[in-house]
Amino acid sequence: MIFSFVSLFELALLVIGSMLLLYRWGYGIAHALSLSIVISLMALSLIFQAAFLVGVPELSYPLEGALVVGSVVMIFKERHRLIEICVSLFQFMRCYSVMSGVVVLCIAYLGLQAIVLPEGNYDSMRYNLTRVLLFQQERSMLLTNVTEYHQAVFPVGGDILSHLFLRYYTDYGLATIRFLAYLSIGFGSYALSRNHASSNVAWTVMLIVISFPLLVRQATGTKPDIMATSVVVLCFLCAERLLSRPNLRDGLLVVLGLGFGMSIKTTFLAFLIPFFLLFACSFLKRHGVETILRIFRQNRLWVIIIVPAVLVFSQLWLFLHNYNHWGHWSGPTGFVNFHKNQDGLLGTVANLLRYAVQCLHLMTPTDIVSSWMGFGFVSDMFERAYELLLYPVIGDSGAAWHNNVVSFSLSDLSWGDSENGAWFGPFGFFFVIPALVYTIICGSTILRMTSIVLVIYTVVLSWQLSWMPWNCRYF
Repeated sequence: MIFSFVSLFELALLVIGSMLLLYRWGYGIAHALSLSIVISLMALSLIFQAAFLVGVPELSYPLEGALVVGSVVMIFKERHRLIEICVSLFQFMRCYSVMSGVVVLCIAYLGLQAIVLPEGNYDSMRYNLTRVLLFQQERSMLLTNVTEYHQAVFPVGGDILSHLFLRYYTDYGLATIRFLAYLSIGFGSYALSRNHASSNVAWTVMLIVISFPLLVRQATGTKPDIMATSVVVLCFLCAERLLSRPNLRDGLLVVLGLGFGMSIKTTFLAFLIPFFLLFACSFLKRHGVETILRIFRQNRLWVIIIVPAVLVFSQLWLFLHNYNHWGHWSGPTGFVNFHKNQDGLLGTVANLLRYAVQCLHLMTPTDIVSSWMGFGFVSDMFERAYELLLYPVIGDSGAAWHNNVVSFSLSDLSWGDSENGAWFGPFGFFFVIPALVYTIICGSTILRMTSIVLVIYTVVLSWQLSWMPWNCRYF
């Protein structure tokens, strides 16, 4: 267990050091807190992937050591800024003393869970963690002898971070990495909102976001999905700064962030492509191509330096291995087809309708109150409505299984109270969806771009992936 605390201490130093560097560069406190977490995870993922790719996993130790030493030096030199940040956070909490106290207690409880609770998620035990142990055993990430295709064919950038703990063969603290991603999303949501609204509104938005059941459940798990979400937040934060004032730092962070996201989930492509196209169009319209060329000319060395990192993050080496060994860039053909929507436009519409019903996630307390009042479970009413109204029209289009094999179900003993079944709660349905519609119609350029990208992402996922009851994690 002592090695778990060594890894936790390393994470803490890297995050604090990155935060102070960003703060010194002029980023706001919320920006710095959010970005520093993702940058630290990104750096560790890059180091681990590079070390395994050259067949020398031990190479990560001196590289990590160099980052830790740099962080310690940064903390010592910028300790006055650290004090300034702590004072500012304390003053902010005093303005919202009651709610801040509740939030701190809840987050502390989540953090404790992330450190001490053993992982029990089926997918994590079956491949997310298992594949890292296989990487360590084979000293390579290019696996061929596996019990599950998932262990070999999926991108490794998120799962490989568990090597930080599993190399010592301890599972204490494994979920801390996802817990940090959860914090990054919370700070990032405040920073994004603060750019367009008052502190009160931004604080409210942050409270809504960090209360989403799906994020709370993923914060104490070991699946990589929540890390992809934190990367999306990084991209939006840096893209907004880049649109307002073109600069190399934010440009590099966007490029590395997109690469890191690609190394976490293949489905990140559904975000990457529309984000890149819309952002590039907005940037060129506002600043022109000459601005890009000028930044390239003035910073050729940095552009060259990040190319190897982007290549590692791109997972091209994994996709080539998959194609050569399994016959398709993302795995065996049968495996790929099973997870792909085979029904085209009808399957896309059917999947969107299923997700629409699922995301109306009123949670178990609603069922309890409704049952106590004698009306039965609300979730059962929704299921019956689906069976009577939607299923006769859409049938099994877009679904991975026939309804008789895996039925459309919102609840068993609880309504979305598990990591695999949770969505975004009532706030997600009644606030986020109307906000998306409003910002597309009336929002500023960056808000409209953000909403359009998220809508396109949802449609592309519904078009490409076959529906399964636990696809909530992709959103």
